[in-house]
Amino acid sequence: MKRYLSVFLAASCAAALALTFGGSALHLTERAVLAAETASGAGPGGEASPEQARIQAASGQTVGAGNGAETGTASPEAAAASGTASSSAMPPEDSSSTQSGTSTGGSASAPSDTGTDSSRPGRDASESASAQTGEPEASGSSSFSAADSGQNSSAALVGAAAGSDMYRLYNPNSGEHFYTGSTGERDQLRSAGWTYEGIGWTAPVSSGSPVYRLYNPNAGDHHYTMSGAERDHLVAVGWRFEGVAWNSASSSGRPLYRLYNPNCTGAGAHHYTASSGERDHLVAVGWRYEGIGWYGIAGSGQSGSTAASAKNRFCISGLNNGDAKFLGDRIITSVGGKFAVFTPDGARCSGNYGNYNISMNWFSVDESTRTILYSNALKQVGMIRLDGNYNVAFHKVLWKASDLCIDPTLLNVNGTFYFTVTKIRGKVNNADPNAANGTYTFVLYRTDTAGNYTEIGTVLSKSRNLEDADLVLTGGRLTLVYEEELYDGGVSAIRLLRANDSTGKSWTSPVTLVDMTADDEPATFTSSGNGYVLYYSSDAGNVGASYLCGRVHKAVYSSLFARQSDTIINMGSSEGVLLYDVRESSGRTQFLYAGNYHKGKADLLLDEL
Repeated sequence: MKRYLSVFLAASCAAALALTFGGSALHLTERAVLAAETASGAGPGGEASPEQARIQAASGQTVGAGNGAETGTASPEAAAASGTASSSAMPPEDSSSTQSGTSTGGSASAPSDTGTDSSRPGRDASESASAQTGEPEASGSSSFSAADSGQNSSAALVGAAAGSDMYRLYNPNSGEHFYTGSTGERDQLRSAGWTYEGIGWTAPVSSGSPVYRLYNPNAGDHHYTMSGAERDHLVAVGWRFEGVAWNSASSSGRPLYRLYNPNCTGAGAHHYTASSGERDHLVAVGWRYEGIGWYGIAGSGQSGSTAASAKNRFCISGLNNGDAKFLGDRIITSVGGKFAVFTPDGARCSGNYGNYNISMNWFSVDESTRTILYSNALKQVGMIRLDGNYNVAFHKVLWKASDLCIDPTLLNVNGTFYFTVTKIRGKVNNADPNAANGTYTFVLYRTDTAGNYTEIGTVLSKSRNLEDADLVLTGGRLTLVYEEELYDGGVSAIRLLRANDSTGKSWTSPVTLVDMTADDEPATFTSSGNGYVLYYSSDAGNVGASYLCGRVHKAVYSSLFARQSDTIINMGSSEGVLLYDVRESSGRTQFLYAGNYHKGKADLLLDEL
């Protein structure tokens, strides 16, 4: 959010919004409002992302292009006559569907939480029919028949147990995702070649509303709906009713989003996910968002548990710095708004810094070249390069602007430097939800180590606080991770934008990494295996009292930005935590952060896990 302590101080509370959608009142946060703003179904440039291309290659399927053009559409009657039942023939009035069109129950390679690629298990002669057709042998039988149009949650569930975790699996051949509460069904599919992708959410069993499961024997596809009318329509056109798969929690629970690929020709036309990041990514590449299909138990499907407590290595009380970063075996920060260097033991280094008298409040570093891009309260943006002894070898003020420029972020791509700054015009750190907010704009530049730069263009501009940016690479594309909050101290979301091409002149729609339910402050976003890791601090333990209960989170994401876990890590400081930087090396994780940030003195701490 801020890192403004040495410049601006403000605080306030957050409010949730209610959105009426599809005729039923859904109590959603600002995340849903923002998702609706961008969920037009048109992917940027009409092309799939590299991750989607890998999915296509692995499954042998074709994912709908971003233009959202619907092909092969058949009426329910035509679908029934051809032996292929329509999975979208009738919108589910109980699941907040926004789509009214019909299409053939199709095939699309829906996204994998773990990042689908060529390592997905392939089909061979030994695979069972379940992996080839997408139809598992249910471990529990249902007492339902096609005529049971008025069933309720008191009926038997298909393979589910009380308080059941719902398992998610992926068929690399058909592109279908399958969901079940049955460990027997899960294990049977894994042995048949399906990929297990973990727990999607937790469903209530002793209460709630039923979610029906149906199977298309011609397309080899499953469909899940809370709508009795949609269930009965699909049965009428040839689908098999398999009973109640699980129960939905109330609308205060965790939403499961429903999406549809309009260009499918087989299994996998619909996808269901508890991840807003995965939802936003699919919308960006051409899927249609159809609203909330059902609800899981609140907080389910993500750990949120405390993994460990980090041990403190040093604490410098009352430093009042606005930022801090690891750089080699040093720590770069500021003291009294002036450039400073510390050792990992908390000792301040001597050097030639005083000769330059560099004012610095916010900054980003490139470790490979020891280059620092900074901005300050004087409205300057500048560049520093350090030598091997961490003395200043080069310093240049790039510009002094009329607008305040905060949160610069620097990325070295094969010797070419890209950087962004956040320009603020109008009100800075507006803490009044009823007052007009300043305009925050991410601007992208290209530069060299001599400080010569070229403006590429605007990445994003809003009358909301856009802060704490981090410029990284994902799948070889420029990617900007940032915080978006309604007003200073209010709830905020952590989002992600990706460049459509190598120039960075156009960008995708936002993908949500952390929903707008607390005041969340991103620190680092890095590649890890086949996915990504986000470290951030949050006041989720005491929402509305920004920093009073700040805690550090480690969130793990797939290559498609679906959140797989979110773990809390206790810091040495018990409150006022604002995370600056994280370094993972040699089996250790180090956290550089401010403690007591809310008290106006900002201690600088280094903890290690």
